[in-house]
Amino acid sequence: MQSNDCLVVTEFGAAFGSKVVLADVEFTLARNTITVLMGPSGSGKSTILHSLAGTYAGHPRYRSWGQMQYLDRPLAEDNRPQLVQQHVRVVAGTVQDALVEHVREKLSLSPVALREWCVEYLREGGFPDLESLLDQPFTELSDVQMRAVAILREAAPQPALLLIDEPTAELDDYDAFLLVDLMRQLGRKMSLLVVTHNQKQARRLAHRVILVAGGRIQEARSAEDFFNAPITEAAAQFIRTGNCAVASLDADPSTLADGVPAPAPLPIEALANQAAEPEHVAGHEAAHEAVYEAAPVVSISLPGALPTLNEAAQIAPASMASSSGPTGFLWVVPGTLAGAAMPGIVDDMDHDLALLKRVGITTLITLTERDIDQDALARHELKNVHLPVYDREAPSLGQIQMLLKRMEILVGRGEVLAVHCLGGLGRTGTVLTAWLIREGLTAQEALRRVRLLDPRYVQSAEQEAFLQQYEELILQKII
Repeated sequence: MQSNDCLVVTEFGAAFGSKVVLADVEFTLARNTITVLMGPSGSGKSTILHSLAGTYAGHPRYRSWGQMQYLDRPLAEDNRPQLVQQHVRVVAGTVQDALVEHVREKLSLSPVALREWCVEYLREGGFPDLESLLDQPFTELSDVQMRAVAILREAAPQPALLLIDEPTAELDDYDAFLLVDLMRQLGRKMSLLVVTHNQKQARRLAHRVILVAGGRIQEARSAEDFFNAPITEAAAQFIRTGNCAVASLDADPSTLADGVPAPAPLPIEALANQAAEPEHVAGHEAAHEAVYEAAPVVSISLPGALPTLNEAAQIAPASMASSSGPTGFLWVVPGTLAGAAMPGIVDDMDHDLALLKRVGITTLITLTERDIDQDALARHELKNVHLPVYDREAPSLGQIQMLLKRMEILVGRGEVLAVHCLGGLGRTGTVLTAWLIREGLTAQEALRRVRLLDPRYVQSAEQEAFLQQYEELILQKII
């Protein structure tokens, strides 16, 4: 490693169980440069970032090999870059709380001085419009504002390298431009490794581009050379179409289309333990299965029939909050219906989906404005029903009737459901409470019971009023 090198990756590979995701990955990042990782979906770009950040540490299926040198030392718990995940981690506090989360103790400033530091920091980052929002709850920010604060939060400790996963995904051009400009300014003080699919933004942002496809690096060059004079067919094809015909690491050569080269042989490290899962993984899964099998069975009434109060009231006590599931996971009707935060909002999405699968969840009820990644669901043999609801709002009465009927049909088929929004509190709690109202509880009693699980369930007056309206609608149908 030369003194100007920030990161050197050599012969790196990663796998989840027997599925090899990356192999033979090698690249070097210089200090104070911006490098963009590009490539087709599922090629391993996010896995590179999460491996560098250490977010897979402790994941029972994850294993890696090769070398990663950061700041002249091997990667370790106390020597890693900062990561801004694709799905913004929700902060239960104000904008100022989020900005100073990682530096409050280090700065050791008085409240007035800390406020002044935040104002100056926002001005340097090119987001002075956030100055007037420092006391506003983080959850009330717009999408682009949340992402800007998330980037600034991780950049505040001034790491040598900042990792940013899909920062502009699904933003309009103007909002995306604001974030690109923010990242360019940060690039003057630190190195950035950014995952994006947008070539226009990459041209404006990057000093260098690394193309990842088929679990390997296909080309790594200066941004100007990459876009104007690619040297590999994979890069030329990607620039033309946004995709490239590169075989996956485990592709069967006999099934490949004409002209698609067979993948290179996997390194010996990738082949180790492919035949069987590690022993500790089997034990981990068995423990989760035991938790699920121990959950009480809940009777489901036939369509059109009201259940008894005892049937409707089988809600998990607070002690049933499942540590086996991902962050924010709670059984509401054990073994049948749960609430959760959006997979990937705190930990890696694949990690969260694997935990949901292990506790028995088969179908997600997705309430976020944007649908969840369908490829990620498919990797874990999960599916979902998507009903978009704006944050802190409630669905219409017609929407909730259709959704709950769909949920009832799914449960009748043996599906196990987990309802989620972004933070897993407002919209999630509203739908869970509506389910209990439909099962025979009053709105007041249903709300009381879900708040025994988490006092933050149902977060706005509009959502509470909606639940009362839904109870009245149920009563009218009975009468």
